[in-house]
Amino acid sequence: MKNRLMGIGALATAILAIGAYASPAAAFPKKLAYTFYPASGGAYCDGITLTSTDKLAYHGYHVNSDCAGSNDPAEGLVVRLGGHKVIEVITGIASEYPNLALVFYIDPTAYTWLLYVNEYYLNGTNDYIELSSGSLIKGAPPAGRGGVSSLHPKPGVKLARPMFP
Repeated sequence: MKNRLMGIGALATAILAIGAYASPAAAFPKKLAYTFYPASGGAYCDGITLTSTDKLAYHGYHVNSDCAGSNDPAEGLVVRLGGHKVIEVITGIASEYPNLALVFYIDPTAYTWLLYVNEYYLNGTNDYIELSSGSLIKGAPPAGRGGVSSLHPKPGVKLARPMFP
C-alpha cells in the first residue's frame, strides 16, 4: 500500500511538472480580429484586433478608428461582467482626442461588444456612459474603409459635449 501511495505521489508530481511546462504563457497566442456592427444594423468602419499568449491579458489595436486607416493601441484583460467572461479593452483616440478613455467590452463567445466612454475629457466628471454597442463579425475591417466609426453615439445617448464637431 505504501509503495502504491508513493507511486501515485510520484505520478501527481510528474503531472504537476508537465503542467508547469504547459502553462498558459507557453500556449499558442490567441488572435482575435473583429469588425464592429451596430445593434441597429449596417456596418461601422472600425474594429479590433487582439493577441494573447495566456488568454488572460490581450494587446492589439482599435483598427481603422477614424475610418481613414488609424490604428490606436489597445490593452485588455479577461473580466467577469454579468456572469459572462468578456475582454475589457482600454484604448483611446490618439489622433483626435489624446485624453479620452474608451472601454470596449468584447464577448467573443456571444459575438457582441459594448463601448463605454469616460466623460472626464468631455465635462470633467469621471462618469462612464454607454456610447454604442452591437455585434462582432469575424475579420478586421480594411484600413481606410470609409463610413461611420463606432465612436459615434447610438441614438438616445446624450454626451456633456460632442466628441466630434
